[in-house]
Amino acid sequence: MGCGIVVNQVWSGACADGVAYRPESVDKQELLKNGNGAATLFAFDKGQEIGESAAPFDAMLWIAEGRADVVVDGEAHALGTGDMILIPAHRPHKVSAPERFKMVLVMLRS
Repeated sequence: MGCGIVVNQVWSGACADGVAYRPESVDKQELLKNGNGAATLFAFDKGQEIGESAAPFDAMLWIAEGRADVVVDGEAHALGTGDMILIPAHRPHKVSAPERFKMVLVMLRS
């Protein structure tokens, strides 16, 4: 299955196969990008993280497989397969991998 997003068609979690785990790294594949936002698939190896940052847009993070630790505005969230969290624009956040996991990050421009 390809990992593009097609309007009016269902996107399956099987698309998580579109990005591979790499030792001691975070890998990513852009699924969609246009003037309204972007969707990116990530694969985190255990122990990897994306350090604290803030984005000018709201973001939705969906865990495709595994477990992730997400901190938003200092509040910790332990997420597992199928969980989703909304990260408001301009809020500090970070994502870390207590184990290998894959996620889709959707940036929403408003």
